[in-house]
Amino acid sequence: MLSMHKQIVLSLADIHHVSVGCPHCATKVLLDLRKKSEHAEKYGTLLTNQCPGCRKSYDSALGQAVTALQQAYDSLCVESVQPWISFQVSSEDGISA
Repeated sequence: MLSMHKQIVLSLADIHHVSVGCPHCATKVLLDLRKKSEHAEKYGTLLTNQCPGCRKSYDSALGQAVTALQQAYDSLCVESVQPWISFQVSSEDGISA
């Protein structure tokens, strides 16, 4: 039996932004995994301690998770690995035509 599904395939080079939402005020911060910000260079983490919208502190686990994601992204973006990695989202995962 043949089954066909709609899917979107993204190369790793196309995925370099991650958004983090504040649980207090719903402000979303867009972080660039490819280009480190001045904050990231100075403090070693992409995410600030506080939401820029409401100034409430983020959970420390969130900062650690973003840092771990940055490290994983950096290790996957080496020239010998990047062309062979892609992400796929199928219609079963919620995409629509």
